[in-house]
Amino acid sequence: MACKHIWKTVNTISRKAHLAGSKKFKSGFDEADAYDIKILSARQKQCVECSKKRTTVEISKTQLDSIYNHLSRPIGKEGREEGLSNIENKVRKFLIKVSKGKVQTRHERKAMYKEVWLHIYPSRPFGRGNTNEVVDWIVNISDFDTSNDLPPLNSLVVRGDTGMPGDSWVEWKKHSNSLYKNVEAAQIACWDFWA
Repeated sequence: MACKHIWKTVNTISRKAHLAGSKKFKSGFDEADAYDIKILSARQKQCVECSKKRTTVEISKTQLDSIYNHLSRPIGKEGREEGLSNIENKVRKFLIKVSKGKVQTRHERKAMYKEVWLHIYPSRPFGRGNTNEVVDWIVNISDFDTSNDLPPLNSLVVRGDTGMPGDSWVEWKKHSNSLYKNVEAAQIACWDFWA
């Protein structure tokens, strides 16, 4: 017979406790922050009968309205929202700082895929499976930038072993309206433009 779950709160962490350095629910708070969602509190509940656990969060009505409005925005012709997402805007700002040399990275004035990931999700480990998500962000950013006559910042996102972009840059270049004939020219344009 299925349990009817009677939930009892076993842990509660407020945003204030999180900001003060609490490690409980840290990755959840950090991930929500990356999407500009401010969790007021997180609660872990446990069923008194079967011990199953679940976590719930509390957000403000303003945050809920913002999420709802974000979801109901019109979709662009390619299945993406027009403009950039909150995460893409944060990645773009990070890459501009990298281009200016204001961020210390393994490869001077370039960022590895892992470094981009950890800028957005500092408490989540990076694995090969996350590369595709980073590629999606930087492709959207570079599509946005090249449509506004700016150099493509995805040219600055590189593999750790080679210090150059992976095959995804070559594929992107084939389908983009970028004026740059090769990745080196695109990198120089980024460094010059954002200097």
